Amino acid sequence: MGIIKDIYDATKNIAQNQIAISNIRNELRDEIKLNLQFLKSIDVGKGLPSERLKKITDNLQISEMIDFLVCPFPKSIISTRRVSQSILGNIKAKYLLGQNLEETCRRTRHMIKYLKLDFDAAKDPKSTLLYIKKYFRIALKLL
Repeated sequence: MGIIKDIYDATKNIAQNQIAISNIRNELRDEIKLNLQFLKSIDVGKGLPSERLKKITDNLQISEMIDFLVCPFPKSIISTRRVSQSILGNIKAKYLLGQNLEETCRRTRHMIKYLKLDFDAAKDPKSTLLYIKKYFRIALKLL
């Protein structure tokens, strides 16, 4: 009876880990999709007033991303993929080639925190928001 219990416990732990991994992936995906909704009005040709750009920046959410980055588990269990040319597709972000989900999230979080803390010091906040939008689209593909 001991071996059956051990097998049952191991199977139960694996199932719980899969549920946790799925929950983390889903929360990240939801946060990224929400942020992409905020960034929808940011396009290369459109001009937006500075007040609107500031409001969009203030609306960006990074709490789940921060939780993901500071949690002490191997990030590769969430996504083992790396940014490749096929993932980039038509997104112009060759500087992300070879990066994984963790590195992409770190860069994105850094840019958002900087904009939120010192929006007025940013030389071109619209350009930074366009980069953030690209990073989110790539992170979504990595998930």
